[in-house]
Amino acid sequence: KQFSLAFSEKGDEDDEAGSEARQTNPEAIVNLLNNCLGSGLLGVASSVKKGGVIASLILILLSAVLNRTTLLLNLKSCLLAGVDPATTEIGQVAFGKPGKLFMVLLFTSLGFFCMVSYVDASADAVGGLLKFGGYDFEKTTLLVGCWLIMLVPPTFMRSLKMVALLSLVAFIGGVVVLVCVLCYCGMEISKRGFPAVADVNWMPPSIGELFEALPIFLLIYSVQAGGGVILATMQDESSANISKVTTQSFGIALLMDYLMGFSCYFVFLDDTQGDVLNSMPSDSVLAIIARVALVDLVV
Repeated sequence: KQFSLAFSEKGDEDDEAGSEARQTNPEAIVNLLNNCLGSGLLGVASSVKKGGVIASLILILLSAVLNRTTLLLNLKSCLLAGVDPATTEIGQVAFGKPGKLFMVLLFTSLGFFCMVSYVDASADAVGGLLKFGGYDFEKTTLLVGCWLIMLVPPTFMRSLKMVALLSLVAFIGGVVVLVCVLCYCGMEISKRGFPAVADVNWMPPSIGELFEALPIFLLIYSVQAGGGVILATMQDESSANISKVTTQSFGIALLMDYLMGFSCYFVFLDDTQGDVLNSMPSDSVLAIIARVALVDLVV
């Protein structure tokens, strides 16, 4: 059964014209990856330090599975209710006006806090690059400047095909960040070897630190607010195809988070910072390239 049946009320000509503006599978994948990957990628290693290696392995995998399942569940619920998954109508159908208001609050809060993390990550990256060039700006100036110049303009885009192009560029930035970090960690491990077993937090050091790690683990794959829009505007909206696209997207994101989080933690251990790039020497060529790529990723 196709998801488009619940949302399409146009004639054949409109459907044919609309299909040209709809997303292909690769475009949908990079759009979903753009939702999954971002500033959270930089915080996985710090969360692994707080959550412990074994617990982190399980929690990251569990988070990916649960978020993919609930994303598809929300889309199927919208299909059954005959509402647009790009809106909060499903909340009103299920619980009336309070349900709709609750979903509006959740989506707004998620978007707001994601933007806060993006602003902070971009300010860190730009600040590190400027400091390397001999310029030093106050953090507040960097935050406001990055927000106005780098993050606000893309929000005016409304075409998902155009967004897909930018998402591809952002995904490439994420890959570059990952490659730079993996190269640095690989060189460090080749010099010093793997850390001693006793130096690694295999389990959470404390319940408090585990709870500090949970927000990253639980929310890093939370794309329900934007994922429904992406999946409902694909050229092939069959259940099998949507399942394949989401599996590939979440699988790629999971692999990247595993590589970034655990490689960095095994190198930096207790010195792992919230933004893992700040754990690398500021004058490292790999760190400089990674910061440039990070600006591309978060924008």
